Amino acid sequence: MLKWGTDEGHLDRLQQVVVITQALRNVGYPAPRYCMLGTVYGYSYTIQEELPGSPMEVVTASVLPGLLELNELQARLATSEERAWPGPVVDTVMVGGDGYCLLDSLRTYSPTTAELLTVLQAVVLAHRDEHFETNDVVHFDFNPSNILLENGQVSGVIDWEGACAGDCTFNLATLLSKQSCSKGQDISGSKDSWFPPERCYPVAGRNRTACVLLQKTSMKASP
Repeated sequence: MLKWGTDEGHLDRLQQVVVITQALRNVGYPAPRYCMLGTVYGYSYTIQEELPGSPMEVVTASVLPGLLELNELQARLATSEERAWPGPVVDTVMVGGDGYCLLDSLRTYSPTTAELLTVLQAVVLAHRDEHFETNDVVHFDFNPSNILLENGQVSGVIDWEGACAGDCTFNLATLLSKQSCSKGQDISGSKDSWFPPERCYPVAGRNRTACVLLQKTSMKASP
């Protein structure tokens, strides 16, 4: 599979991704193998192994245990010496991302979304100096479209270009948030249900986040 970036400077980042994914593969994680990377005509590129399976549409109780096991494999496996966490998350909420999480859309869409942004930024400012793990591998976009399933089992996790060192609990938080926003429903299947800001405070430890995700998924599996 061929992937490319828009500038040669991206190559340094891709070289770090190769190291990260190889470390994951060494412990049995279904990350793709990077076969080649380089630059051509001002673009950086990678040729990587195509993993089996197709993107997971929704999180179900049957696949959740496997996802939690994969997340544990990312614990204490960071290869980068840089320990900027939670900086990447704080920056995204406070100033926005590069081509994603654009804050002006929240500020200008409606008074409600503008107020939501204000609340979220206040939450981040209140908690950004708390202790977080910094030695894990964080995928940074652990959503259903990047998780592959084959015969009902997780067969691969793709799109590692944003990976960094940090707290791998963030992977589960990302999965839960993307699932909650999917088709206007949360994992329980209730329309227009969402987590109000007062329930989105950071929580200590991986188990609390895993239990919340498990509880929500189990609710969907119930008749």
